[in-house]
Amino acid sequence: MDPAAVEKLNRMRQVEMEKFQKAEKAKQKLIAPEQQYRGQLTENEMVAAELALLGEEDADNVFKQVGPVLVKQDLDEAKVNVNKRIEFIKAKLKEIDEQKSALEKEQQGVIERVQGLQAFFNKQQQAAVARAAAQQPTKNMTPNQLHSQ
Repeated sequence: MDPAAVEKLNRMRQVEMEKFQKAEKAKQKLIAPEQQYRGQLTENEMVAAELALLGEEDADNVFKQVGPVLVKQDLDEAKVNVNKRIEFIKAKLKEIDEQKSALEKEQQGVIERVQGLQAFFNKQQQAAVARAAAQQPTKNMTPNQLHSQ
C-alpha cells in the first residue's frame, strides 16, 4: 500500500474520531441540565403528593413563594400549576433523552466506519505482504527446496 493511500486512510480515521469526540462533548453538555431537571421533577412530584394530601378544609392554607414573599394560593390552582410544571419537566427530560440517543447512534456509526477503515487497511497490508512474498519465492523456501531447483 503506497504511503499516500496510508495517509489518506489515517486522515479519514482522524476525521471520524473528531466526529466521535464532538458527539461525546455534546453528550457531556446534556448531563448538567438532565440532572437539574431530574431534581426539579423529584421536588415537584413531592409537592404534588403533599398537595394531594390536603383536603378542602386545608385549601386556605396553601401558599406560594414569590421571591421573598409568601402569597396565598388556591389549592386547585396550586395543583394545576405543579402538574403543568411536572409535564414541562418530563417533556424536557424526554427531549434530552432523544438528543442523547441521537448522539449515541451517531457515535456507533462512527465506530463502525472506523472499524471498516481499519479492516480495509489490514486487508491491504495483508495483500501487500502476500505480493512481496510471491515476488521473492526463494526467501520462503527451505534449503532442501532450493537444492532441488
